[in-house]
Amino acid sequence: MYNKKDYLKAIFSMSITNTIKHMPKIVLHDHLDGGLRPATIIELAHKYNLSLPADTPQQLAQWFVQESTSKDLHRCLRAFAITCSVMQSKEDIMRVTYEMMEDLHLDNVVYVETRFCPYLHTQQGLTMSEVVDSVLSGLQLGKEKFGVEYGLIICGIRNFEDNVNLEIAKLCSPHQQMGVVGFDFAGADKGFPLTRQTLTISYLQQHSIPFTTHAGEADDIHSIIEALDFRTLRIGHGCQLLSTDDIKLIQSVTKKIKQTNTHLEVNISSNLGTGVISDYESHPIKYFLSNGISISINPDDRLMFNNTTSSEYLLVSQHYNITERDLRQMNINAIKSSFASQNLKDQIIKQYYSGDHQE
Repeated sequence: MYNKKDYLKAIFSMSITNTIKHMPKIVLHDHLDGGLRPATIIELAHKYNLSLPADTPQQLAQWFVQESTSKDLHRCLRAFAITCSVMQSKEDIMRVTYEMMEDLHLDNVVYVETRFCPYLHTQQGLTMSEVVDSVLSGLQLGKEKFGVEYGLIICGIRNFEDNVNLEIAKLCSPHQQMGVVGFDFAGADKGFPLTRQTLTISYLQQHSIPFTTHAGEADDIHSIIEALDFRTLRIGHGCQLLSTDDIKLIQSVTKKIKQTNTHLEVNISSNLGTGVISDYESHPIKYFLSNGISISINPDDRLMFNNTTSSEYLLVSQHYNITERDLRQMNINAIKSSFASQNLKDQIIKQYYSGDHQE
């Protein structure tokens, strides 16, 4: 039977989906090794003579989603062993990076700060510097072909020893002219505080290398406090801001986030999939927005969560009543909080968001 309400709802859904698809997007939190094409993994696994948990692209994609949405962050992180295993030669790393740029272009991403840990791609004899060069080559080829602007964030890993992350951080400066824009402390935050990484943090600060930090993901609000104390410019996730009954503490941390203009890289599907947030209602995204915190919406790992930036935008529009105007403002906030040059920031805002800018 014809139902006018359902019909109008379907028309609205189609309209917002189309609007989101064509909206120019800024991505600040996207792991290169978390977004490979399943077909590429299978092809490269044959080349490396590696066994896989599934034989077809469809089955392999399902396996990654199953592992990553198991409500177990560590199980999700272990799945990266497979993607990293097929990224061990210059040509394969370049290929994966180039394909990422094509996939982002198809999703109308106009600027991306992709991130990865070069240490994880040295199993077949490449140096970390060669690994970084290979990613930068793939990014540049992708930019030339698809027009997507980029910045590369080098990742240390929280559970690595400080001296290892220090060596990784030292890759930033010599590659800045080629597109490296910053550093990230990635990996699980719970049990691996930043106090273990003082040499690396000192190096980053002494050399004016901006850094973002995975914090307030698996660990509680004190992980966010620690990241702020170490003067991180951005926080990846931050979804545990409300993980305490101490209202005054939440208010104090919120105030510091705003005073320091710290940007939060929000990843809804990731937080739900890994179980660090139990359901949509438990995610603090509405709190972030209502309290004037600068945020962006990001896919985190497109392979692991079978998502895109557009699908994340659609998700937040459906579950949190976030409007097109909200999303456009988030993109402005994202490019302003990116590690890109000021010239590139101004260019992107002028080209894509003129008339939408709000002080």
